[in-house]
Amino acid sequence: MKFHFCLFYFVSLLLQCRATYVVDLNADTFETYTMSGTWFIQFYTPWCGVCKKTLTIWEELAEKMRTDSSHCNIAIIDSDASPELNRILGITDYPSYLFFSNGKSVGHHKYIGEAKLTAFEQYIHDHSHDRPDEDREHITLRYFQSRGRAEIIRLTLEASGLSYEQKLHSSEEWPAIKKAGIESGTLPFGQVPAIRIDHRDLVQTAAIVRYIGGKHGLIPHEFKTQVDFLMGGVEDLRGHYSKLVYNKDFASKKDDYLGNILPVWLGHFERYLTKTTGPYLVGDALTVADLALFDIVTANLAVSADCLDDFKRLQNHVRNVYSQKLIMKYLLSDRRPPYQNGASAHFDNSKQPSQYWDTLKFKIQVL
Repeated sequence: MKFHFCLFYFVSLLLQCRATYVVDLNADTFETYTMSGTWFIQFYTPWCGVCKKTLTIWEELAEKMRTDSSHCNIAIIDSDASPELNRILGITDYPSYLFFSNGKSVGHHKYIGEAKLTAFEQYIHDHSHDRPDEDREHITLRYFQSRGRAEIIRLTLEASGLSYEQKLHSSEEWPAIKKAGIESGTLPFGQVPAIRIDHRDLVQTAAIVRYIGGKHGLIPHEFKTQVDFLMGGVEDLRGHYSKLVYNKDFASKKDDYLGNILPVWLGHFERYLTKTTGPYLVGDALTVADLALFDIVTANLAVSADCLDDFKRLQNHVRNVYSQKLIMKYLLSDRRPPYQNGASAHFDNSKQPSQYWDTLKFKIQVL
């Protein structure tokens, strides 16, 4: 009985670890993820008593790397579930730590004595501090001069602690850029958002978010299906919002939207939040679904500042997301475009700006 309790406690700690900054890899995802960038990976087993002691330190290390030195990804692999990978990599002791740079193993560190955060930091420094700048991941996000469909990508990048450049195109230059992108293959469907990451070009918002979120711990494996259908629900609400703000009859249709459409969808998410055991949609884990919900809810708050008055859990959800250190830093930065919608919209763009963001920004500043 004592063994089962300890194992349960270990798994609980591990789930907490997975849900935040540590990336949970396995034999199927290992090669895909480690082929680019820098990775420091702990190989553990559920029955290893020493492994339990290092989990908290490993999470602290992951958070520190995410906020202070985002070029290094921190991950874990369950060796019991990956025996063939252990054999290939020569893992025989637990915990063991392997350091990878662009698909190549450049260091193998076995557990010796007491695990300390400073020792792991020094190990990372010793193996990566002299890496040439050109080998560091350079990310470029391309979109128009609005938040729009690129905002969930920005929020995912920010929550992952990744630095990135933005190329925001004007409507005047877009036709030529679109033509060139189709011909070169960088914009296969002639659409943005598009992103250059890990030396590859990716398009389609959902695919980009899944790629970044999955790689940086914002789509925990155990919640993948939930995150997928929650993202689908957010997309449905976004569709209703877009139909309103891009409609030339926006002013006359606004009351029907606020009275009959928006409350129904906010109610769906309010009820879902009653089922969760933590502050986010799947409990204690911040996921891309939370970021997407935050984005569309705050966009609707610009339409009606009191639309959440009857939805207390959604109010708390908005606060919980913008209280995240990395998200708050982004929201107060000039990286965030000032307008939600593009030039052809009839609300919250450069021609008809909303005042809501100024109000939210003030609330964040006084936290």
